[in-house]
Amino acid sequence: MKKSSREHRLILQAATGILIIAALAVAAVALILRQSNDAGLSRDALHRSFAARADILDVHVLMQQAEAGQRGYLISDDPVFLRPYVRALAERQPGIDRLRKTFSDTPSLLAMVDRVDALSTEKMRHLTSVLENLETKGSEAAMQLVRTGEGREIMDRLGVQIDNLLAAVEAESVRQFAREERHASRFRQLVLALIAAIVATVVGVGSSVLLRLRQRLRIEADLRVERHRAYGLQRIAEAAGLASEFPVALADTLSALAQLLDARSGAAIWRVASLNAVEDRLLAWPPGDSAAPDPDDIWYQGRAIDVRPAGTGLQVHIPVWDFRTQIGAVLLQTDARATDADTLAILAESAALQLSHAAERQRILDSRSDALTRSKAIFDGAIDGILSVNERGDIDRINPAACILFGCSVHAIHGKHVSSVLPEIVEGEEGLNLSVEAREGIGRVIESIGVHAVSGQFPVDIALSEIQLFGRRAVVVSVRDATERKRTETMKSEFLSTVSHELRTPLTAISGSLRLLAGSAAGVLPAKALRLVEIAYNNTERLGRLVNDILDIGKIESGTIPLRMEAVLLDDLVTATTDLNQAYALRHGISLKLDVLDPGMQVLADADRLVQVLTNLLSNAIKFSGAGSAVRTVVSRHAGMARLTVVDAGPGIPVEFHPRLFDRFAQANAPGQRFKGGTGLGLSIVKQLVELQHGRIMFETSAQGTSFMVDIPLAQ
Repeated sequence: MKKSSREHRLILQAATGILIIAALAVAAVALILRQSNDAGLSRDALHRSFAARADILDVHVLMQQAEAGQRGYLISDDPVFLRPYVRALAERQPGIDRLRKTFSDTPSLLAMVDRVDALSTEKMRHLTSVLENLETKGSEAAMQLVRTGEGREIMDRLGVQIDNLLAAVEAESVRQFAREERHASRFRQLVLALIAAIVATVVGVGSSVLLRLRQRLRIEADLRVERHRAYGLQRIAEAAGLASEFPVALADTLSALAQLLDARSGAAIWRVASLNAVEDRLLAWPPGDSAAPDPDDIWYQGRAIDVRPAGTGLQVHIPVWDFRTQIGAVLLQTDARATDADTLAILAESAALQLSHAAERQRILDSRSDALTRSKAIFDGAIDGILSVNERGDIDRINPAACILFGCSVHAIHGKHVSSVLPEIVEGEEGLNLSVEAREGIGRVIESIGVHAVSGQFPVDIALSEIQLFGRRAVVVSVRDATERKRTETMKSEFLSTVSHELRTPLTAISGSLRLLAGSAAGVLPAKALRLVEIAYNNTERLGRLVNDILDIGKIESGTIPLRMEAVLLDDLVTATTDLNQAYALRHGISLKLDVLDPGMQVLADADRLVQVLTNLLSNAIKFSGAGSAVRTVVSRHAGMARLTVVDAGPGIPVEFHPRLFDRFAQANAPGQRFKGGTGLGLSIVKQLVELQHGRIMFETSAQGTSFMVDIPLAQ
């Protein structure tokens, strides 16, 4: 019984021991499984942290590239520069969404991501606004929006927010690491207790723990590498992105790379293309290193980064490209064990990309500087006077030609009200209140008065254009001295008037005498003599019409032509004018037709001058229409005005003659047709008479004929 009891106790003890061992084994297995799960979570957290950092930096880089591309497009008008902007439109929001998903369980980080999203969205709206201004209002309006600094301020705030987000992510990683350390400590204590209880369990658990620790160390090593990479990418981005000029960016990037890669030495070359040669500019690290390699050894032709063994270390060649042109190269000598190959490749590629962006930015800034220099040279070298007037009406810029024109120095006239030199373009001596004549003359040349500091008032021709500078209204005025032109026009007018009047008296006598001869007042003339008299009479009539046309031109130009504006019943006037021209039309075998589509219209016009306009148009139509055809006159209403349309059946007006159709002494003949006669002044007079009566004239032509449309204001 006792033996059985002992055996039972032994069995019980053995069973108890087995149960304890089993329990400890189960506990050990449970602990191992829990630790394995924790390690997986830690590994996932590390991967999420690295992916989040990469996404954060990607968003920042996308915004920087979009801003640089936008400015390149503003300056060069090359759509290639819009590629970073288009890429930012496509890739920014997916990056933000990934960050939101990553930090969905961390409200503080999610709030920071929302702020980054808001700022980047605001920046994209600003970039889009600049491009829309470029398309709708022109490059100057777009540049003005850029100069406000709003985009730069948004970018600065975005950079600060991204730095804060990176710091918060880093802090969260540190906290996660601390929690994992505490969990590992508790795990090790339990393992030691299990080892003290059962050797077999301790050995099994210890092996598992060693395996898990090895994995943890590998994760920690990977984390240190990722931290080093992130820090390196940030250092390189700051070195290349914050530099004011490309040589500074190249030097700072060389220094940052050398420190990140523990390089023994390094050098960089920048090839500057001048007019006749290419100049090599050499940079060395550490600065002042007298053992810098030869420029040909630094220069590496190619787009890919080249890493090759060199003694006990590595030689790293990084080419620098500006769009399609290689402009530089970086050479580093580093220890082969200092940095792993992946980190070296990532940092080198980042340096090449950031330096390429810095070179592009430098090229854009240089192009802008060149454009400003050219604009200043054009402004200063213009032979016409140019003034820029601000919204207060003060002259804030004036070129040398304007100073000479107004007889004063730049300092004497700068800041003065524009009325001191151009009194007729503004109303009053304060503010920029353009006169009625000036407002109507925007975009074309008008006559005005200038004031010389010594000699007083003189005539000028001016052209005004309104612009927006920094969101404020301004006016640019081009001024040209019109004294000589006025004197020449006066002399010409007086000469034409004198010659015309002197010709009119003898022409009247000659015409009357020839009419008497043709009428057999001096006896019946032979047929040949009568033909000669008729030819002479027709030519004196033609010469008389030329004199009358020249007199009309002179009166129109001098502004002395009398106009008696009154309400005129258009139907009666057109009917009477058509009847007056019937005889002339019959001599040419032409029939005149009249279509009144809108009867009873009254126009505000000078009846005699309107008859002269219609007579000239009918005369032209009759001359150029073939015998047996018809010339139609149509009276209609069009766009709130009365319209007279004269349609002929001629061969049309040659395309090359269209720009000169209303010029003086201009005549066009269709191929194969004889010269039709005339002074070449008719259409010029018609156009000026129509415009003096506040109307307009247009024409349409084809091989089947030509239509002249005259619009005259209706009487109120």
